[in-house]
Amino acid sequence: MPWQHCGRTMMDDEVCRTCGISKPKWTLKLDRTRLFALGKRHEGDELLQAEALREAAKNGAPFCEKCEEYERARQAEQAKALEQASRDGTPFCEDCEEAQRRRERAQAESQTSAAT
Repeated sequence: MPWQHCGRTMMDDEVCRTCGISKPKWTLKLDRTRLFALGKRHEGDELLQAEALREAAKNGAPFCEKCEEYERARQAEQAKALEQASRDGTPFCEDCEEAQRRRERAQAESQTSAAT
């Protein structure tokens, strides 16, 4: 599928001449990756494909059906854990954990103040 970037329409295997970003770097996002449409086959395409696969592996992006299936299962398990944490009031990110610590400190201080 051609992609629009920096005011140009490009094939998936092209690198943007304006900013130098490739489509995998621009579009490989969890559950948002689009199918690649490659232009006319050129000598050396195998090297580009190998580089795209290495980049996907480095970024943790699924690039085959088994990887996608595993990633969907992992996401489902993570969603269950986050939902349970939310129901239990368990903080599941650094901001939530810090907010809980502040609440606990404030509560301890108010109890200390009330006792004196």
